[in-house]
Order: sequence, then structure tokens, then C-alpha cells
Amino acid sequence: MLVSTEIKDRIAYIKMQNGKHYNCLSEEMCLELIEAIKKAIP
Repeated sequence: MLVSTEIKDRIAYIKMQNGKHYNCLSEEMCLELIEAIKKAIP
């Protein structure tokens, strides 16, 4: 699956903010990420 650079950048930023603790992501950030991925992947 190809992922746009924008999504990769966002994921990298989230990783940087939270380390590997994805459980620490706020629900809002998760929803934003999901929406961005949906837009990037037809």
C-alpha cells in the first residue's frame, strides 16, 4: 500500500511526539490521522 508523503510526515510527527506509545495518542489525533489516510487512499 502506497502512503502519501503527507501521511508519512504526520505519522513521523506523531511518533516523535509520543515515542512508540501509540496508546498515548488523543482520540482527536487518531481521527485526524484516519481521515487523512482515507483522503490519501482512494
